[in-house]
Amino acid sequence: MSFGETILVIGALVILSVVSLFLNEGILEGSRTLTESQVLAGAVSIGASAIEKAKSLKFDEAVVQDSTLFNPALLTDAVNFGPEAGETPQTFDDIDDIHNFTDSTYILPVQYTVITRVAYFDTAAMSITVSQKSFYKHITVLVYTPFLRDTVHLQYVISNWKQR
Repeated sequence: MSFGETILVIGALVILSVVSLFLNEGILEGSRTLTESQVLAGAVSIGASAIEKAKSLKFDEAVVQDSTLFNPALLTDAVNFGPEAGETPQTFDDIDDIHNFTDSTYILPVQYTVITRVAYFDTAAMSITVSQKSFYKHITVLVYTPFLRDTVHLQYVISNWKQR
């Protein structure tokens, strides 16, 4: 083999190596993107389940006691949101019981941490409020896992409509 042929073989091996590197990088990136998408889908699913659970609860402890309540001033103060004494996640009966509730769940092999927050919602200002009671509550569900770059935020506004 002459010197020119040796240079051509070395050049071909370099080109093959570079192409192989880029191909492997593309395959690895595609695999990472697919895995991240699956983990994200799990986080959104868990967050949506938390909102569905909240929607199945009564609007407020005052509504649990009197379903014909028309005066928002009689609703629970926002500073008192959270479970009543002795309540557990299995016995939550109204939406504000889930305020600041933290739970962990698994979709194998990924662990997700779920934090739920509740606040009153002011429809006139279209904003979250802690001082003004209303027949609207804003639910925020945060889902975290170390496998995602950011926390998943899901929000929902629920109302307690009454007809006179």
